[in-house]
Amino acid sequence: MVKEFEESEKLEKLSINENYKKIELAKISAADIGSKIKTFGWVENCRNKGSMTFIDLVSQFKFVECVYDKKIQLTKCTSITIWATVSKNLSKRKVCDFELHIEKLEIFNDIIAPSFPLNTESSFDSWMKYAHLGLRTKERGFFLKARSTLLKIIRDILYETEHIEITPPTIVQTQVEGGSTLFSLKYYGKDAYLTQSSQLYLETVAPVAHRAFCIMPSYRAENSNTTRHLSDTPTLKVNLPILNLMIYYIILNILFLKLSRDFTMFLVMKLKVLSQILNFIRFLVYHLRESDTQKQLSSLEKKELKKMMRPILK
Repeated sequence: MVKEFEESEKLEKLSINENYKKIELAKISAADIGSKIKTFGWVENCRNKGSMTFIDLVSQFKFVECVYDKKIQLTKCTSITIWATVSKNLSKRKVCDFELHIEKLEIFNDIIAPSFPLNTESSFDSWMKYAHLGLRTKERGFFLKARSTLLKIIRDILYETEHIEITPPTIVQTQVEGGSTLFSLKYYGKDAYLTQSSQLYLETVAPVAHRAFCIMPSYRAENSNTTRHLSDTPTLKVNLPILNLMIYYIILNILFLKLSRDFTMFLVMKLKVLSQILNFIRFLVYHLRESDTQKQLSSLEKKELKKMMRPILK
């Protein structure tokens, strides 16, 4: 396939000087219009129109439209380096305010990627077989970004309120909850289990650190006949030594259950709901920080809490 490409599409070698600024694709913006740049990315889509080639290039979750004045064929996920001029995008259906006019294009190792094996009509077995490639689709790739963003925001809020993060062990010798849901294994000849919860370790740290949290996996060998189970689940635990705010605990659980149930809508809304969630978490952590003794919510606080929760739980 590479030989056929080389025979049919001879790429013109241009004299490229040092005036081309090397920049990551994700960092190119409208402020760079008029600049000459060198960047790298993966082909998301390639289409021809006459003697022109239009390429959608992707890197770090950002898609940029590129125009090349030669007719070439590139498959999805082909790695390319381009030298281009950043120009204003005049298209009516533009993705962003600029586009890249390619002056030179190099295919990494002169190898064009094989045909992408997944599409919207692929079977479940195909998606499982090529799960590592499935992450390169827009929808699944966005889950990585959304998850990373949410974890960072949670950590930022807790660090700002003087919590410390701990990393309890996940291989333990005692059960935390029901023994029937334990994953057992041999650990240097002794019986051991994958932890069901990091709660006990967090409680031992709280008297020392006063405010502590962890984001660790929990393992539960549940007998489930559905695709929804808790075999391996990342869990957020926050612990303080003196606290009697069960209403917060209940609402927080409802909040994250709602987030999990409506995660698809959460993606479609492009994180708009997230601002409401963050307001609630800030409200929660503020009161946790101030609660050195047992505390009840005032009527004003309850009213404010309901106001925050209304757009999330409606």
